[in-house]
Parts: sequence; C-alpha cells; structure tokens
Amino acid sequence: MENQIKNQEKTGMRVGLAIMIFGAAVIIFPFLARLDMFQYGYGMVFIGGFIALAGLISYLIFRKRAIVMQKILTGNILARWQYDPALWAGMVNEEVSDTTGLKIMGIFVGSLFLVIGVLFMLFVREDNAVFLGIMVALAVLFYCIGFLSYSVHKKRLLKAPSEAIIARDGVYYMGTLTDWNGVTSILEAVSFHPKKTDLLVFSYRQLSGTRVPRMRRSTLCIPIPPGMEGDAGVVVDFFSKPFNEELYREMNQTEEE
Repeated sequence: MENQIKNQEKTGMRVGLAIMIFGAAVIIFPFLARLDMFQYGYGMVFIGGFIALAGLISYLIFRKRAIVMQKILTGNILARWQYDPALWAGMVNEEVSDTTGLKIMGIFVGSLFLVIGVLFMLFVREDNAVFLGIMVALAVLFYCIGFLSYSVHKKRLLKAPSEAIIARDGVYYMGTLTDWNGVTSILEAVSFHPKKTDLLVFSYRQLSGTRVPRMRRSTLCIPIPPGMEGDAGVVVDFFSKPFNEELYREMNQTEEE
C-alpha cells in the first residue's frame, strides 16, 4: 500500500520553485535587455519581485508539507487504519456531500445567465444574437463547473487509498495531507467526538481568507475502524490536547444544525 501513495506535495514544491525562478528572470531581464528603467525596467523589477516572493512562500509551505508527508511514507506514524471497501464508499459519499452546494450554485448561476439571455432576446430586438450566444456560453460554462466540481472530487476520493495515516505532524486521509506546522496551521485539540465515539476529531486553526488572511478554526473527523479504539486512545494520549468547553459547544451546535 505504501508504494501506491506518492508524495504529491513535492509537485507543489516544484511549482513554487518554478514560479520563483520565473520571477527572478523577470527581475534581471530589463538589465540584460538594457531597457529604459524609468519606462519599463522598474515596473518589471517590481512585478518580478512580487512573483518571486509568491513563489518563495509557496515553495517553503510545500517543502514543509513534503517533509511531513515523507515522514508519513517512511513509517514515522502513530496509527494506520485500513477501511472496508463498502465502508469507504459510504465515507466518500458523505464527504462529497459537502460539495453538493457547488453543483447547485453552478446550476443556479448558469440558469440565471440563460434567463437573462432569453429575456434580452424577447425584449431587445436589436443585436440580440451575439448577447444571447454569450449568455448561453456562460450558462454552459457554469453548468460544467458545477457538475465537474462534484464528479471530479468524488472520483478523486474513490481512487485515493482507503486508509487513514496519523502522524505526529499531520494526517493523511482521503488522499489529502492535513498538517499543523505552527506557521500556517496550529493543532488545538485531539479527542473523540462528543456524540459519536467512533470518530476521532482533530481541531486546528489554519491561515485562510482572500482579502484579510487570518487563522480560522477547522476540524477533521476520522472514523475509527472496529477494534481500533485502543489505537485511537493512544493517539489522543500522545497529543494530550483535549477539547475545551467552547469546542464541545461548537460541535454540538453543528450536530444540531
């Protein structure tokens, strides 16, 4: 099974390195080409510096994740659970149910563009063919995005190894690495679910947000296979990060909703 898992974080690391090299090339190009620095040069240097910085940050983040993933692949783990194929299929269906909203949103937005195009055709008699064509194209685009976001995600999960690997610095589950590196993510609590004792819950904060990035709370729930409750207890004892009353209250509210 280990040979089936690849360290995909290395791909992100290589992409970050490529972006950084491209940004560096943009910085030195004006000097090599002897461009007018006041007309083009300084602008290109600024843009290149921004690109190189973004690449460097991406490289460092993925490098840290690649190191964590490599430790997991080499056996530096706390627990490794295999799941029955039927159980795994049910877990995947539950997981992809969270992306149903994307499909609905795609259908809604696509239908909105289609309705606008039809109304424009009915009430505006001049030059409506081009506008209708654009609206139809946008509708088809959003339909495809909505359906593909759901089906692609589900296929990826079905192809992922039907197992969960728990290590000191992260968890590999559903084909995705969740790590807590202390910079962009911080582990807060590890415990059994307050209501479902067959779930192991990791609560952590991760840096997210487009306009104002800040640390936001996230949870990762991993089903405990039958007979592995002892391993789960060892994991909880290792991290020694119990849920506080606030976390329990949030999880209870989520269950009630």
